[in-house]
Order: sequence, then C-alpha cells, then structure tokens
Amino acid sequence: MADKIKILFISNCFPNSYEPHGGIWLKQIADGLSKYCDLKIISPVPWFPLQHSIFGRWSKIAKIKKHDIFDKLDVFYPRWIAIPKMTCLHGIFFFLGLVWHLFTNKKKYSHIEIINTFWIYPDGFASLLLARLLKLPIILGALGTDVNEDNTFILKKKYYLGLCVMPI
Repeated sequence: MADKIKILFISNCFPNSYEPHGGIWLKQIADGLSKYCDLKIISPVPWFPLQHSIFGRWSKIAKIKKHDIFDKLDVFYPRWIAIPKMTCLHGIFFFLGLVWHLFTNKKKYSHIEIINTFWIYPDGFASLLLARLLKLPIILGALGTDVNEDNTFILKKKYYLGLCVMPI
C-alpha cells in the first residue's frame, strides 16, 4: 500500500477539554480522514494571560492543555495573541501562532503535503499565508456564518476578497 498523504488539519473550533462538544463535526471529519491519511491536528487557542474566574470564558480557555489526546486523536492547541475587540488583527496573530508552533516542532510537521482548514477568518486567512510560506496546496472550508455574517466588517471583507484572489 502506498504511503498515506500527510495532512495538516487546522481549526480553532476543534473540540477540547473546555468545550468537548464544540466543533464536533470537525472531529467527525478528522476521524474519517485519519483512517486514510496521516493527520496532524492543530487547534489554535486564543492566548489570555489571566486565569481568574472573573474573566469568564477567557479564563477557561487559558487552561486548555497545549497538547491532548482527544478521543484517540492527537491534537495540539498552540496559543495565539487575541486582543478582544481587535478582530482585524486576529488573522495575523493566528498566523504568527501557527508559524511559531510549526517552527518549534519542525520534525513533527516536516513531511506535510497539504493543509486542510475550516472557517474563513482567522483560520483560513492564516492558513493561506502558511500555505504560501510552505509552498503547499490548501483546502479551505467555509460553512455559512463566516461568510454570511462576518463579512459585514470592512476589514474582514477586504481579507475575504484577498483570499479569493490571492494566488498560491
């Protein structure tokens, strides 16, 4: 049998210890792909410095492990700087978080052949930049709200247009 294709699967919505049922459809896709592909899963988590309960969801997200086995799938949860109310910067910081994680774990990702990601922004934007940097093909999935609702923000709309015309 031929070698399995090596896929880097990226989505910030992949289930984790804090939200085990969030993005469950992504886990189902990953389960299916893992049967036929060598799958590396990265689910970047917004970094927040304070873990006190008064910060609500942000404090809980900060406690997610950086690496976990989630229902037999090996998942990495690297951090990226998320500044609340500054969503126009999230794509760039998401990209930098991905690059830092890949750079510090070179051996683990050295044979990746394709990137598969979901959500247009910030995931898709950052993954497309990563694909260009690594000279890899990319599959980008968009499912609705990221296209139908998020594009009301002018800067995000420009990102979306840039994604549509940005050559790889």
